[in-house]
Amino acid sequence: VGETHYFCEKWERGFGEWLWVGNGTAGNAEVKPFHGVGSCLELTEPRGHRGFARLLRGPNLLVTRYRVAMSYVECSVEHTPGGVSVGYALLCGPSAPTRPNHRSHVVNDFIGGPRFRLNEHGIISLIWFYRIAEESRATQTLVEDVAPNTPYIVDATFNHESVNSCSGTVDISVDGQTAARGLPVAYNPLSSIHLYNYSPGIARIGDIEIWSEKAAPNQVWKSDVDLGDY
Repeated sequence: VGETHYFCEKWERGFGEWLWVGNGTAGNAEVKPFHGVGSCLELTEPRGHRGFARLLRGPNLLVTRYRVAMSYVECSVEHTPGGVSVGYALLCGPSAPTRPNHRSHVVNDFIGGPRFRLNEHGIISLIWFYRIAEESRATQTLVEDVAPNTPYIVDATFNHESVNSCSGTVDISVDGQTAARGLPVAYNPLSSIHLYNYSPGIARIGDIEIWSEKAAPNQVWKSDVDLGDY
């Protein structure tokens, strides 16, 4: 209990252990230079929750910190019923899909993460996407009106309540500046990270770092309690 786990991806070995997740064959993606600093995964999948997942080794992991560098190159200006978003980088629990054509959906079991979203006024913002007990999904704007081809470093610190609770909060900074504090978190065991586009567009995911710790055997998780309609 309390043993620290650390995951880092710098894309030096290409896709490595990343797995294609979604219906159909693997979409368009390449490992490319990231704005002059390191490398990135460039996602150009045209539409749908299809992208890449990476299993995080270690059972019963409680996420404590998450840092990711990301940017968007272009994003569709045509609104669809589900909205317009690219560059999802979500931390997920054990029920999220980790193989092609899996019937489960990534948003059925995710903890939280950033993405770029186009709003009804034509402004693209960097937001935090998360699940809480009272609502099925929620968002918080981190940076409004972001610029294309510009890297943003999202750094999230998680504050867990106790072994008897699946709840907590997260404080988030972008490029070293506080962007949100005290956003709610509903925890499940950290099991994978998912990178994908929902809408037509191009997004880039640079360096990824995830800190977690081994939870107590009797840790209460979101899946253990009734949190309503997930």
